[in-house]
Amino acid sequence: MSCQAIERAAIAAALSLTEYRTAREEDTCSAKIRDEIRLANKVGARGTPAFRISGITLAGPSRRKSSLR
Repeated sequence: MSCQAIERAAIAAALSLTEYRTAREEDTCSAKIRDEIRLANKVGARGTPAFRISGITLAGPSRRKSSLR
């Protein structure tokens, strides 16, 4: 995804472009994002939403109401 596309998404989400650009330039989010990606890979989360219940990974939206019973 290009920087321009990310900025358009930030505008659409009503985020402050000043804060976004400052965070991007200071690279304040990269370490947190890398940690989150490592954790997701470790527990087997491959999409959103992803849940881990009693050692079983449930990833993606469920179309069945019985999935969480």
